Order: sequence, then C-alpha cells, then structure tokens
Amino acid sequence: MLVPSMTLQEIRREINLEKPIIFRKVQFLIHDFMRAKRPHGKDVFVRHYDYVSKYKNKWIFRIGISRHQAELSYLVYYYNDIGLVGILVFDDDELMYLTSHLFKRFNERLRLNLNTPREIMVKFLDEFPGFNGKRIETIEPGVYKMFYGSTAGYFLGINNMNLKFIKMNTFITHDMLKGEQHETADYLRKEIAKYVPNAFKMNG
Repeated sequence: MLVPSMTLQEIRREINLEKPIIFRKVQFLIHDFMRAKRPHGKDVFVRHYDYVSKYKNKWIFRIGISRHQAELSYLVYYYNDIGLVGILVFDDDELMYLTSHLFKRFNERLRLNLNTPREIMVKFLDEFPGFNGKRIETIEPGVYKMFYGSTAGYFLGINNMNLKFIKMNTFITHDMLKGEQHETADYLRKEIAKYVPNAFKMNG
C-alpha cells in the first residue's frame, strides 16, 4: 500500500509489482466495454472504473472507445501528510506525481465544488491532455519546466527525464493568462519557478 513515507524508488517498485495485474484487468475492461457499446461512425464512449488492488491501492481507469481505437489513462491515489495526491502511470515506466496543491487549485479555479477523491480523480482524468506537454525552460540537463494545455487551462510542473519522473504542481485557468504568447510563456515560467526547490520530493 502506498504511504506518505515512501521514496520515489519505493513507489515505483510497488507500482511495477501491480502493473501486470493492472494491464490484464484493463484489457478485460476494454474488451467488455467494446462488446457492450459497439461504437459506430463518430461515436465516442467514456467510462471510469474503480479498482482496489491486492496491495490495497485505489486505482481509477478511464477508458474511451471509438470505432477505431481505445484510449486509456489510469492513476492511483492516496493521502499524504498534506492531502490528496495521485500518480499517473505511463507505459514507458514514467510516473507523474500529482500534488495535493494541484488538485486543490484545479477544484477551486474551475469552481467544480467536488468533494470526494473519486469525483476529483475522474474530472482530472477527463480534463488532463495526456502526452502533449511542452517544455518552456531548461533547469539543468534533462530537467525542464513543463506545461500541459487543455480546454480547461494549464497544468504546470517539472519533468526530470533522467528519473522518468514528472511532478505536477499547480493549475491555472485560461482566464488567468493575458497578453501575447511570449508573455504567457513568461508567466508560466515564473509560476513554476516557486516549485523548483522541492521538484523531486514526494510531497506537496
């Protein structure tokens, strides 16, 4: 079970233990979902599934299906000493740590008024754009300030490619950004800068 005292290495080890089971579970869910819905034309169906692993970790899977493909994203969530956190898992062993501050700002700034962890995780998975992150500044070789743009706003964080680890720190709406594109980039760089000192600690 994931607990606040775990290091990145310990978290990665536990997630890797669960991934084969998670993969089999997800393949079954996709197959079952496709048979139930049988999308045609431009139909797109989305469903969220809850799963508690044998290690007592709480997972949420988001499966979207269309006529030609299935899209999957999944995360595990738990509470640390500060609040609700999540870890988004990618196929190449990269982990994205989602801080409690991120979820707090996401909930507040979009005026979602969500109360339960599941509601917040589901909304996050629906809004998060996935793989189209953009670098806006190099901190050191292999370490970058990043943002992920979505229809809702911008998710901001720091990517350490050497560790295959991204820490997402906060969220801002489109309304919070004004001006030309270069001014937007400057704002995002400054917003992320405050999180650099603790970029790779499992906290926040």
